Amino acid sequence: MSTYRDGKKILVVSPGIAWRGTENAPSAELARGIEARRRANIGGQCPECGARYALPNRAARRAADDAGCALRVELRHDDGCAASSPVLLPRMAAWIDGGAE
Repeated sequence: MSTYRDGKKILVVSPGIAWRGTENAPSAELARGIEARRRANIGGQCPECGARYALPNRAARRAADDAGCALRVELRHDDGCAASSPVLLPRMAAWIDGGAE
């Protein structure tokens, strides 16, 4: 996905699920977590838990704008959300290591 800020192109990479229907496909739970994470990254709100981006304060936003930099934002998922790092990352690691997930 690309977006524009003050005429400058910014690239945001968000993986999708290309393995549906293949023998290497992740579990439904892992696929759901990856898709929710992707949608949260693109849209700013997690479809699983409803978490939204926490934007930096006004001074930080202005400093980034003045410097021509993209903002760093944080999205804190609820505990147990399929897209949260504590849930998603171990599932991804297990799937990558042996396809267990």
